[in-house]
Amino acid sequence: MTQPNPSSTFTFSQPQPCPSYVGIIPDGNARHLKKNPNLKTYQAGGDKTTEIINEIASWVDPSSSEYVKGVVLYGLSSDNKSKRGEAVERVVLEQVLKQCRILLRKGCKVGFEGEGERGVRVRFNGDIEGLSDLKLKEEVKEIERISNERSGRGGEGGGGMEALDVWVLLNYSGREAIRRFGGLGGEEEERSATFHSGSSVMPFSIDLIVRSAAEFRLSDFCLYESSYAEFFTVDKLWPDVEREDFRSVREQWGGRRRRMGS
Repeated sequence: MTQPNPSSTFTFSQPQPCPSYVGIIPDGNARHLKKNPNLKTYQAGGDKTTEIINEIASWVDPSSSEYVKGVVLYGLSSDNKSKRGEAVERVVLEQVLKQCRILLRKGCKVGFEGEGERGVRVRFNGDIEGLSDLKLKEEVKEIERISNERSGRGGEGGGGMEALDVWVLLNYSGREAIRRFGGLGGEEEERSATFHSGSSVMPFSIDLIVRSAAEFRLSDFCLYESSYAEFFTVDKLWPDVEREDFRSVREQWGGRRRRMGS
């Protein structure tokens, strides 16, 4: 594997360990809409998602050349799908898929001035077939088809980092994923083909989870993968979150002693 070039990515004044997988629970879009009824809140939230993923894609530990391998984004939970109705489901999905296409097309800009580029692969997990809009379901499949054709290597100037895997959870339930995982006996080969037919356990552990809007709940997010994740919350609604908030979280995460059950 080509080693990343730390000069092309964001680093801190002191060396910081780097999480391999980061989970994002982007909470507060609906509350932001109530406070700012004239703003296109879900569009602002979608744009913020792309900005934050670009930030995370830049994280690297210069002492070990480790970098973030993937981001898990809570796009739409099964509970929210059932509670909020088809109209909200459609708006949320349109914005999520729009940002997925932007990430695929442009990749992630890394470095202090965004001078480098890192490729992106988008993957989906959840009951995709249970989504209401047929057109959007087909778009999910098209985005993943394009991703599967990617070579896995970032573009020129990406510091040698492999493409960032962005897992988007749609119509997803962590409890359902564990139930189905038990039913499949934990067979990796069988699970790999089930991500669209229902919520599935993913083949990695999440190291860091960040939730906005000052909430301290997992809300059925990646219950199996988050067994030893460190949890942080940002006291801002999702559209108001800034890159600096995530840099602060990264620095605090680096200062925690992770005992992993010992």
